Amino acid sequence: MPQFLTRLVLILALAFAAAAPGRAQEPPQGLDMAGQWTVTIPQAFPLHVFSWSVAGDGTYQESGRNAFNTQRTQVSGRWTLQGVHVVMTQNDEGFVFDGTISGGCFIGRLFQNGKNISSFTARKRGSNVRLCDGNVTI
Repeated sequence: MPQFLTRLVLILALAFAAAAPGRAQEPPQGLDMAGQWTVTIPQAFPLHVFSWSVAGDGTYQESGRNAFNTQRTQVSGRWTLQGVHVVMTQNDEGFVFDGTISGGCFIGRLFQNGKNISSFTARKRGSNVRLCDGNVTI
């Protein structure tokens, strides 16, 4: 019973802290989403390569292509950055990229209409990062 009460108090404290009004956490110095990104989404879209053109105003354009045919996609969306946590939401398709950024890597999970459908890995072009490890659980 004491473990149950301890866990309950911890959960309530975390819920209260998350709901309390406060200032958005500033991103670490030098962390910037703006730029060109190359994206892979292995479980949901294994044959596609995507590119993001991320603007500093909180918007982005996404283009993708199938590696074996000429099928292409073009969508747009918006993004937010709080600390190292990034959420990118497409305007029309119900896709949400939710993850963390570190250096030139953005790694996380892809959701469609609230359902977790895949991991994803994005590498910022021009960064010193050669490989991002996309094997994450969020």
